[in-house]
Amino acid sequence: MNIEFKSRIFAVTMALLMMLPVILLAFVLDLPYKFLQWEIITAFVCFLAIVCLVVDWALSRRRFENKEQ
Repeated sequence: MNIEFKSRIFAVTMALLMMLPVILLAFVLDLPYKFLQWEIITAFVCFLAIVCLVVDWALSRRRFENKEQ
């Protein structure tokens, strides 16, 4: 496995782990059921995964540019 693939797996895992406190906080604060609909949770996880992947891509690009110099 190359390092880019490992970092992408790490980014998606981090997005999923970031979602756990949101779900736990919703249960602790007893938020309405509408907040916990799976469509909203899935959309938020996908958004976090995309953000993590973009950040990972930007950081790996910067590392690559620094290696060339």
